Amino acid sequence: MFTDTNPDKRPLFDLHDNERSKKIMESIKNDWPGLFREKIFPILPVHLLIPHYSADNGRPSHNLRTLLGLMVIQHYFDFTDQQTLNALARDIGIHYALRIDDWSDTTARVSRRTWIKFRNLVVEIELLDKMMADITAMFAEAYSADTSCVRMDSVHIESNTKNIKRSGVFASTITSFLKSLRNHNKEAFGKVGKNLASKYLDREDSYDYFNQAKPSETHRVTSGMAGDLFRLVRMFEGDPLVSGTEPYLIMARVLSEQCRIIPADEYGDEPAVEL
Repeated sequence: MFTDTNPDKRPLFDLHDNERSKKIMESIKNDWPGLFREKIFPILPVHLLIPHYSADNGRPSHNLRTLLGLMVIQHYFDFTDQQTLNALARDIGIHYALRIDDWSDTTARVSRRTWIKFRNLVVEIELLDKMMADITAMFAEAYSADTSCVRMDSVHIESNTKNIKRSGVFASTITSFLKSLRNHNKEAFGKVGKNLASKYLDREDSYDYFNQAKPSETHRVTSGMAGDLFRLVRMFEGDPLVSGTEPYLIMARVLSEQCRIIPADEYGDEPAVEL
């Protein structure tokens, strides 16, 4: 069920001022949390999530405006998922920025499963671009910035959504192939190696490998997964019992469409793969 915070509603008493040292709260208000609380938090496009939640049926969701704001903070500080959720539970500055005045489990704690599902929804409906566009426009208006005259080498605003999607494709494809191989061809599965198999099979979901990384490490993690994909395709390309199966063919297709194969050269270098 859809849950939001009214950004125009002000509490009768400021709980932060009442329960924290005035000097501490003054420093928080004058730093990024104060700016985020007053300028960014109210303009988050929560209304675009309304069609995906019931208005009167089901358990109330976590505050969706809080989750959107937390997503912005995660990328600003380059947090991993676990660091993000820990900060939400413990960090006074983040509480102030997200207007969390009630330190209960329902407001200041979010499960990892809920966080991953919410992020997948935001990516699926392409809400990240809208959110960043609104924030950029707000700052441009606040500082009277003329965005029509900007040096091209100074403009580098790019979402990592593409890398997240590609990581998900790699992870789910490799996991499906390894599960099929383990269930139907144990002899071939033994060739994979314990380390590679456990990386994808000993996890709660196929995206867990990516979620351990910080946003700035997305490309490195994705490149590693591409290397795993390449090794598996090469390992079984000469085995007709494996190379003719649907999971293998899907894996080979993903490799050809998402990666570039660097062939071996005359100096003896082995074939390699790059994104």
